[in-house]
Amino acid sequence: MHASAAGQTVPTAAADSSSHVLFKGSTGLTRGFAVGEPTGLTLPLVVGVECQVAPHWTVYANGFSGVRLKVNLQNQGSITKYMNLYNAGADFGVRRYYNQTKRRQRGLATGAFVGNYLALQSTSSWWNPRTIGRRLRYDFTAVAVLWGLQRRFGNHGLVEAYAGLGLSNDIQAHYTDTGYELQRRLTRVKPEAGIKLGFVL
Repeated sequence: MHASAAGQTVPTAAADSSSHVLFKGSTGLTRGFAVGEPTGLTLPLVVGVECQVAPHWTVYANGFSGVRLKVNLQNQGSITKYMNLYNAGADFGVRRYYNQTKRRQRGLATGAFVGNYLALQSTSSWWNPRTIGRRLRYDFTAVAVLWGLQRRFGNHGLVEAYAGLGLSNDIQAHYTDTGYELQRRLTRVKPEAGIKLGFVL
């Protein structure tokens, strides 16, 4: 608590982040996560860096991958277990954290990487075909507008949630009368959402 110029007392805001660069790692319900056939269970791993470039503005980059854990039951009763890379990709974007003054007045944490934000993000992804050992193939590129929040807990904990809409050049595949599969890319509106739990350095 401290006294204001008018003699009133207001709560002291949590300390602002003094660093202009944030390194983080996380997992959760985000790109790279999948469950069910034919993928089995795929767990995402995300590493990223976020840099403050102006008050309330940051730029960021994330690298993500999905590690597939699969158990196959054969007809003879044998069990095959394997782990491999399901997909990989990267995000690049810019954020603006808003309502920092109101958060400070309410005694909430503020800083370069804490609070609610609006973001413009570009994502590109590659996927691993089901045949083990094959190279990654290009999947899609998307551009999205996001609303999100990022919070710190403890000295190194981090939680982030986001949602929004974007455009993606997803691939469309179908079979012709001759049995050949045709593929083409269509630009589609695609929702974006995720929750990540991680740590910061």
